[in-house]
Amino acid sequence: MTDTTVPQRIRARREYLNIDQATLAKAIGRSRTTITAMEMGRTVITTEHLVAFAKVLRVDPSYFYGDAPPPSNEDLPAEASQLVAAMSSTGQKYALAMLRGLLSSEITEEQPEIDGE
Repeated sequence: MTDTTVPQRIRARREYLNIDQATLAKAIGRSRTTITAMEMGRTVITTEHLVAFAKVLRVDPSYFYGDAPPPSNEDLPAEASQLVAAMSSTGQKYALAMLRGLLSSEITEEQPEIDGE
């Protein structure tokens, strides 16, 4: 594993959760420029930092080293709620319509065939 794996995983997870560097920095008590430097591999990321990142980014610290799987879908409702809340009202309406369509197709696919129909 390269030295850039940890910084890349921090950045990827942060972006996946739609958290900007300033918000992450505030959450762990560092500056935005420090987060930038860490994500670029210019600043040493200590164990203390990894524990703080893991808490905010909702992963096990070993995730940053590739030793833990990506987070499970246990947090999916909370994550979906955060993503929807970050959308514009038009985006929220569009996302809701898409979800209704997906649910409708899943229900249709799961219905058993009835003889004679």
